[in-house]
Amino acid sequence: MQDYKAFLKANPVGVLATATDNQPHTRVFQYLWNEDDKAFFCTGKSKDVYRELAANPRVSFCTWDPKSFATLRISGSVQFMDDMERKERVLAENPPIKGIYKNASNPEFMLFSIAIEEVGTFNF
Repeated sequence: MQDYKAFLKANPVGVLATATDNQPHTRVFQYLWNEDDKAFFCTGKSKDVYRELAANPRVSFCTWDPKSFATLRISGSVQFMDDMERKERVLAENPPIKGIYKNASNPEFMLFSIAIEEVGTFNF
């Protein structure tokens, strides 16, 4: 398996798993970038996933390479941040996200990272 950071960059769309009341919840999410073994993502403050992450920050994100069928899973704890420079980066690099939130100061726009504690791989 190649470096997990390169794998995430090449395959940014995956499934984020959270848990609420001992029940798993999954949804498709887009990985944004990595800094210091932290994977960055964003969401909206009014979404269920935000409330789930705030209540239980333990998550897992899984993605795959459709050509090789290799998969990658990262697990760790979420940290929310209100970092305007990073939010501006998200909007500059992702026009669809900018279309939703318009500007970095939008109170609905939440940036978070997963402090990566575990990396798992599998290849069919």
